[in-house]
Amino acid sequence: MATDTITDFSVADGDVIDLSDLLEADEDADTLSSFLHFESDGEGGTNIEISVDGSNGSNITQEINLRDVDLTSGGDTDTQIIQSLLDSNSLKTNVDG
Repeated sequence: MATDTITDFSVADGDVIDLSDLLEADEDADTLSSFLHFESDGEGGTNIEISVDGSNGSNITQEINLRDVDLTSGGDTDTQIIQSLLDSNSLKTNVDG
């Protein structure tokens, strides 16, 4: 599994998590929740687990560590976090397939 670390991600600054090379899923939070799982790293950051085959977390092929950004702090579900990122244009996937 490949792991990337992002140390300066900020929705407020217009940063985007671009997964278009990894995911061909539609930009729909319910669909994307089969491909993406978010969890706190316990240190104020967020780990994003990516399953390119949509196996809902059982076949993780990529992990992204967001340092000092806890997207899970509100207790939101994966679908809610994804929808929030989509609403703020902070998440990009390959909508054209």
